[in-house]
Amino acid sequence: MNGESESGQPIAPEPTPEPQGNGASPDARRVDQDVRRFCEELQAKYADRVEHRPRAFKKRVLALVQRYLPPHPKPTGRPMLPRVTIATGMYLEMRSAGKVNWYKIAMVSVAGFERMSRWRRRTELATLRSAVYARRRRRRRQG
Repeated sequence: MNGESESGQPIAPEPTPEPQGNGASPDARRVDQDVRRFCEELQAKYADRVEHRPRAFKKRVLALVQRYLPPHPKPTGRPMLPRVTIATGMYLEMRSAGKVNWYKIAMVSVAGFERMSRWRRRTELATLRSAVYARRRRRRRQG
């Protein structure tokens, strides 16, 4: 009948049963009880906020619950390159010691650095230096 009654009216989908009924698992009933208790505590503790702006309060609570329960959203942006992370750590250690040796940093962080031609090594070093400096600038701007 394609979701329509005999008179041509659309049939509303049946509501899903509440997990508190007899057929619900004990675990689902416990979660339901915990959520109810949590809501009662919030209403008691923040009665003035619930009374004055119930929609805003509910929206805020739901946003916070969503933030702290999984699944968590993936971090935005491009993933960091492990070789730049290693190079940044070594750079900071060498810098605090007084002298930075970019060849040593590249030997550890760039795969196959010792087998590269002189020109390729020079390009890799310049790229690595730029990446390390850019990451440090980005971190300083972010806080």
